Amino acid sequence: SSNDDHKINIDLVGEGGKTLLMLVAEGGYISMVEHFLDMGANRDLKDNKGKTALDLARERGNSNEYLEELLKV
Repeated sequence: SSNDDHKINIDLVGEGGKTLLMLVAEGGYISMVEHFLDMGANRDLKDNKGKTALDLARERGNSNEYLEELLKV
């Protein structure tokens, strides 16, 4: 039996409706943002307050031109 059907759900939602992509964007971890996007993370999702990964990064002051390009919807 192969494990192909047990792939990680990259858009799994945690506390506050935040995905992994939202958490790393919020923290300004650019390489992790790239990694999760490469894995197919959905940049369009919103948390329980209606904020995207990019919104969260901006609020924390962790956005920059490159992150904006990566995450713009």
